Amino acid sequence: MLCQSDYIDMPKRKIKLTGSEKILLVRPDRLGDLILSLPVASTLKKIYPRIVIHFLASHYNAQVFNFSPDVDNYILMTESDGKPLKVEKLIGVLEAESYAVALFLKPSWLSAFAAYIAGIPIRVGTWRRPYSLLFNIRENVRRKYSGIHEVDLNLMMLRPFGIDVELGTVTPSLKTGFVDGEDDIGLGVDNNYMVIHPFSKGSAPNWPIQSYLRLADMLSENIAVVITGQYNSQLDISDRIYNLVNKTSFNQLVSVISRAKLFISGSTGPLHLAAALGTPSLALYPDHPNLGPQRWGPRGEKVAVLTSCKQNGHKYSIKNNGNNDCMKSIKVNTVFEKACRMLSDGAMSV
Repeated sequence: MLCQSDYIDMPKRKIKLTGSEKILLVRPDRLGDLILSLPVASTLKKIYPRIVIHFLASHYNAQVFNFSPDVDNYILMTESDGKPLKVEKLIGVLEAESYAVALFLKPSWLSAFAAYIAGIPIRVGTWRRPYSLLFNIRENVRRKYSGIHEVDLNLMMLRPFGIDVELGTVTPSLKTGFVDGEDDIGLGVDNNYMVIHPFSKGSAPNWPIQSYLRLADMLSENIAVVITGQYNSQLDISDRIYNLVNKTSFNQLVSVISRAKLFISGSTGPLHLAAALGTPSLALYPDHPNLGPQRWGPRGEKVAVLTSCKQNGHKYSIKNNGNNDCMKSIKVNTVFEKACRMLSDGAMSV
């Protein structure tokens, strides 16, 4: 039974780590969200090099941990078909691992309940949700319309550990040392190419796909252009374009992106993947307080962002394919000129 003594008044008490604990970070949602939570792991590792960090993540997105030096292992919260694990199975997995701490960067009823029943002694989450009662340490972090970047919001969840990171100072970082020859898709362009990723799963407004394809045609006069992503409909892609739509594994996508001279996309997981890999990236975003770059923009030294006209609506204005009328205000010529400048500058000064 939960009782009042289970709860800790955060201003009065902090968590003291010895530096050898095994900690579970919970972020079982989309690829971009997961990548933007990696600075929590890198910050903990920097302070406590011997600490063991596991993630609770979805089946597909967990592949990104193969490229993170700060994550020791992961647990899958979904089956290979994307369906959530049954609660009793998840409880059993958590019990077997004997975690000292579970830090919920993206909580749910299932993960919070499983951690509680599994007996993880320290469970850190946020206030306001009904299942927040299952956390015995609760931090007051408000994400929506906060005006704070998602990376920094995740790092704010470290405050109960006495770790206070200055906003805007930490970026996600991934390493490609694990990519081997089997993951080389063999483009045959001597790494002198750029990547355009025009597809979105609909969580944020996207630039029209036809605008991406027109941009690809224009840029292909100067450099080899590769199109990546998953798409269910037929596309009219020029013969000059290297079409990798529906043709790459996750590791192959990492390999292709990591070697590109420039990456262009909207607010997508592969955009954050490119930025974390250090690939120069040009991002297209709406001007919206909860969907725009101030909250979800790519973090890195080689990133640039173009924004649309101001959007006052929310998700209801995003169509099923992720397109949004407001995003049409970003002109193809504007993106083309910015991309050309980044390519000519080596994308070092954006």
